[in-house]
Amino acid sequence: MLIEVHPQVLARTNNTPDGLFDTVKKFRAFDCIVSLHQNTTINRKLSFFEQVPKGQYDVVSIPK
Repeated sequence: MLIEVHPQVLARTNNTPDGLFDTVKKFRAFDCIVSLHQNTTINRKLSFFEQVPKGQYDVVSIPK
């Protein structure tokens, strides 16, 4: 699954990247990878923007 993280859209809709990931996690466990940021695997115990600079990203969600 591909999730687009766009800071301006998230702000307009009162959402966060972590909120999006939590919603998807209700349906299936997955790992998130930010390919345009050196294939960073996101640690779900930390905030998304603690791990990558604030910006627009395509996040690839890979089922566990």
